[in-house]
Amino acid sequence: MLQMRKIRKQRNMTMRELGAAVGVSESSISLYETGKNEPDIQTISKIADVLGVSIDTLLGHEESVPEDEVMALREQLRRDPNTRILFNAARNANPEHIRAAAEMLKALKPTEGE
Repeated sequence: MLQMRKIRKQRNMTMRELGAAVGVSESSISLYETGKNEPDIQTISKIADVLGVSIDTLLGHEESVPEDEVMALREQLRRDPNTRILFNAARNANPEHIRAAAEMLKALKPTEGE
């Protein structure tokens, strides 16, 4: 989460201020920024919201999902009970579990022509 430090500093925000806004300690923010600890998905989401960036940007992914795709996904999560189950399960998962689940789901994606 090295991007977090860069973005936080761009926002002229201290670790203490970010921690207070997110609901974690200053030391937790320090551990996240140095990679010594990883926040859960809910905390990552809160940090992204407070810093005003997407989760992709916060995690240092080069490609961000376009806003219209994000809105469509939100609507799908709201309406479809199957995707809601996946989302709810991911809420308490750590980033490593989410990456592993994403890889499993990618493997289930049909190839062209199926």
